[in-house]
Amino acid sequence: MQRQPNGTYEEVLALACEMNVWRTVETLLSSSKTINEAAADGRLRVVGALLDVSSGAVQLMGQHPSLAELVKSTPSGDVVRTAEDAPVPAAEAAAMLYAGNLRYASGKGGYNQFSGDQKLLCKLCESGQNPVSVIIGCADSRAPIEMLFDMRPGDLFVLRNAGRLERPPPRMGPAWGSERSS
Repeated sequence: MQRQPNGTYEEVLALACEMNVWRTVETLLSSSKTINEAAADGRLRVVGALLDVSSGAVQLMGQHPSLAELVKSTPSGDVVRTAEDAPVPAAEAAAMLYAGNLRYASGKGGYNQFSGDQKLLCKLCESGQNPVSVIIGCADSRAPIEMLFDMRPGDLFVLRNAGRLERPPPRMGPAWGSERSS
């Protein structure tokens, strides 16, 4: 609205689309280590473009105006799950846990090591939780759940129990409270 205070609906819409394209480019360059490094060393040219759906015409916008600044700080490449992420379907979560446990059991764990990047740690603190799975495990310090499943911070919600988990005894007679004592 500051750039087009008296703009028509079409002009403001076009500006909003342009801003969205630049924001997408910024997100790519600031979150993907691979794309950032390839853009920084010239192997990849990242440009913005708009597609007019009705005509099929593509309007090239060129490189991001702040590209040189954006590629100066390479992201860590680590990713953490937060409340902003979509839920993971149960079958996919089970497959992730199974694959992680196979890596751990075969001595190849550590695939999902976390660098401890301060930005990611802040994101974990500020953006809420959305773990892949909930694990109920033993309170034994020799059973580090994240390591057993080769997962990163934010991937699992771990509950630990220090006692034996047993099934409650079967109820005999009517449920409690359904009958008045005489």
